[in-house]
Amino acid sequence: HANTPADRWKHEYPAHRYIDLSDEKRGAALLNDCKYGHNVIDGDMIITLLRSTDYPAHFYDRGEHDFSYAFLPHTGGPALGEVAEAGYLFNSPFLVLAGEAEKAAPLTLSDSGMILDCVKPAEDGNGIIVRLYEPYGTSGQVTAALPAEATVLETSPLEETLEDCGVCTSFTVEYKPFDIRTFRIIR
Repeated sequence: HANTPADRWKHEYPAHRYIDLSDEKRGAALLNDCKYGHNVIDGDMIITLLRSTDYPAHFYDRGEHDFSYAFLPHTGGPALGEVAEAGYLFNSPFLVLAGEAEKAAPLTLSDSGMILDCVKPAEDGNGIIVRLYEPYGTSGQVTAALPAEATVLETSPLEETLEDCGVCTSFTVEYKPFDIRTFRIIR
């Protein structure tokens, strides 16, 4: 709350990739690629681009800075407006390389209930790790289809096996609000 005019501008909140101000009919998001201090005051979305204080940190933002941000009006709330997807793409620009792809995508999701956030080699070299997350505070289930039969293991974020999903060409993930799920795929 803001008891004084100084209190109105004192607090900001961390938000990676975007902030969104919406209702069920319409909304707007402010996407960013590197600045995480935000505030909303009287319907105005605010992003802090630079800090110039020398307390508590004596190494405040100095020198030349590059940053990008974008305004995204949308229909409906953040889920219908696909704000999390837009924020993700804004932070992950496409990289075009010459050549041919040898392999298909590691998996395809049946709907946008969860987002495929990470695809990487397993730390121990055994298979690939895929990480999914639910960005909108909903629950449901999504089916992940694989390009070929593979062994699927659900793991912890540290890649420790939690459950053996078996050898399959697809698997179903039941998720809760803001769930983060990690799977090892071994071909």
